[in-house]
Amino acid sequence: MNIGFIGLGHMGGPTSRNVLAAGYDLVVHDVHREAAAELEAAGAAWAATPRETGAGREVVITMLPTPPIVEQVLLGENGLLSVLSRGDYDESFALALACKDLDLAGQVGVPVELSAVVEQVYRRARAQYGDAGGEMLPIKLYEDLTGTPLRLSAQTVDSNPVQKEVTVHDDD
Repeated sequence: MNIGFIGLGHMGGPTSRNVLAAGYDLVVHDVHREAAAELEAAGAAWAATPRETGAGREVVITMLPTPPIVEQVLLGENGLLSVLSRGDYDESFALALACKDLDLAGQVGVPVELSAVVEQVYRRARAQYGDAGGEMLPIKLYEDLTGTPLRLSAQTVDSNPVQKEVTVHDDD
């Protein structure tokens, strides 16, 4: 399996090292080129843009710090969404899980910007598609806004079982 990885900071650096150590073909990108030096020395390839990171990759992992950076990586010039096609988003990762704990996040001090953006996206999608839309409402909203189908079909998921399990350990 070949993997693209964007965001090599506090979480992304150790996680990407573990992906590479597990034997995967890895292409990496970060706004700070020097963040990739250790990974390149260990065999990862460098991509100059998010678009290059995703080109030809079976999986792209992002670990990004703020909503504006996520937006830039996905939708900016040379953004990742420009190379994604139908089936490039696996809806088994339910965004509803991120939304359900907003009350707890507020209680423990999650930055207001993060909790507010997640809640706004979810509420906007819910208003547009209604309660019957299911937990993937925000992904449907992103698909409609960008004109890019991102979810895997059930048939694709069933016919492509995971080939190799990756265990990620944070060594830091």
